[in-house]
Amino acid sequence: METDTIILATEVLKAGKPVIFPTDTVYGLGVAAKFADSPDAIFKLKQRSDDKPIAWLVDGVEALDEYGIDVPDKAYRLAEAQWPGALTIVVKASDKVPPAYRAADGTIGLRMPDNDTALRLIRVAGPIATSSANVSGAEAPSRAADLDPDLLANVAVVVEDDSQASGTPSTVLDCSQDKPVLIRQGEAMEETIFTVPIEYVSHTKKTNINAKLWTSSKFGSPDNPGTEDPKAVIQIVHGMAEYIDRYDDLARYLVERGFVVCAEDHVGHGGSVNSADEYGHIPLKGGKNIIVGDVHTLHRMVARTFPDVPYVMYGHSMGSFIVRAYIARYGDELTACVLSGTGNVPANLSKLGNTLARFIASIKGETYHSKLIDGMGAGGYGKQIENARTDLDWLSTDEAVVDAYIADEKCGFMFTLGGYTTLLDLTGEVVTPECAEKVPKELPVLFVAGDGDPVGDMGEGVKAAAQLLRDAGVQTVDCKIYEGMRHEIHNEIGKDQVYDDIATWIEAHV
Repeated sequence: METDTIILATEVLKAGKPVIFPTDTVYGLGVAAKFADSPDAIFKLKQRSDDKPIAWLVDGVEALDEYGIDVPDKAYRLAEAQWPGALTIVVKASDKVPPAYRAADGTIGLRMPDNDTALRLIRVAGPIATSSANVSGAEAPSRAADLDPDLLANVAVVVEDDSQASGTPSTVLDCSQDKPVLIRQGEAMEETIFTVPIEYVSHTKKTNINAKLWTSSKFGSPDNPGTEDPKAVIQIVHGMAEYIDRYDDLARYLVERGFVVCAEDHVGHGGSVNSADEYGHIPLKGGKNIIVGDVHTLHRMVARTFPDVPYVMYGHSMGSFIVRAYIARYGDELTACVLSGTGNVPANLSKLGNTLARFIASIKGETYHSKLIDGMGAGGYGKQIENARTDLDWLSTDEAVVDAYIADEKCGFMFTLGGYTTLLDLTGEVVTPECAEKVPKELPVLFVAGDGDPVGDMGEGVKAAAQLLRDAGVQTVDCKIYEGMRHEIHNEIGKDQVYDDIATWIEAHV
């Protein structure tokens, strides 16, 4: 656009009259708030009711301090992350906002546009009270050619530039109350799912935990706040001899359903190792508390990012035993819990296996791989599947899932004696009435499993685990056993139904 046109536009704005100019969303019709007594000219030109508020375009985050009062921290974080951009933040108006520009509830909407021309005008004329440059009810124009002729005829200056307009109005988020409220979904609310890496020191003090957050543009992340809260945070606690990336499909589905998801690789798994020879090893001494402690660290980190949002634990297989121990310790910090592929091995069998593993470790060392102990544990599940194609068919009826697991170097490794003693410590603890009694009575718990899963004794062990919590007085304990499915119901043929059932149950309990 010509510099002379911009100069003329600023002169018109300083005279208190309206101009039409480009923004990063659509063309705007605006007056300079410092030079026009009211936005009446905008209402008149648009043929719009004067009871609808007009937002101000500003040139920086500092405008929140100048034109707002009692501005919450989240509003500042949103502005710092998304301005300049297509997000209008509504705050309580300060005395520097004339009454004529305030909404009926005493608020003002502020936005910093991502458009060079608009910013040049603002920096000369001050905040510009702006609405889309169209007659009320008509489509907001993103091209100069689409501007209404009658509107053009009644405005002294039109600055033309189609290069930066998206054509989508801004998102409007009301941050004037205790919780942000979405007023209008616009460009900034486009659903883009992405992951954020998280790393923190394990309770072993010898390795870093590899973790991940699955979120979307509207929910945001620790460094990039979103525009609305998710329904809940769901923390996935993975199983034995696998890692969090195997849950990517489930996690993305849950984000699409309105949740934020996080997960960590346990010590001895995935990216939480210093070298490949550490796969399957968890320290023999204190291993149970290390694993539970690492899960709790992620819980606290993510909960700080999404305060006042319901928090749900989802544990699968070994992860289900970790979570069963977790809810006895920290259940009062959770809103709900889902346990997938769990079991209920009698405590005396866990104790026997644990004693034997520790005895062998006293001779061979805790990093030793014992075929005897493995055969009593995960290595023995394959024998319970009739006409099995592989030793790992117990995982899923989907051959592609089994083959991918076998081919993945981060999966299927044998646990060390340290790893097995940790697992047996967990399985021995969570089947006791004493552990069940510590679970908050008001915490809703869902058990899900396949009727062909040997870990859950083909469903019977799962039902026993559910009954254990009911007997302890937990008020809501639901259990669903899927016919024809094996251990990894989230990787089964028909998993879409499992996904939907889990998400629907969580939605009903948060």
